[in-house]
Amino acid sequence: MSGAVPFFMELSGVAAEFLQYPQAVCSNDKKPYYGFYYLFFKFSIYYIFYITFMLIFGESNE
Repeated sequence: MSGAVPFFMELSGVAAEFLQYPQAVCSNDKKPYYGFYYLFFKFSIYYIFYITFMLIFGESNE
């Protein structure tokens, strides 16, 4: 379970970045929801990397 610690630290970093990000985007009337798509994209990328990392280096060594 030690592999989950950097993942959640990185996820909190993404959340902190998302809290700063939409102010510059939502002021623009063209794409008000771009920040949510940006957050979803970054979260999916980190989640895919985390799943592959746990499949390769996980505790499934029997």
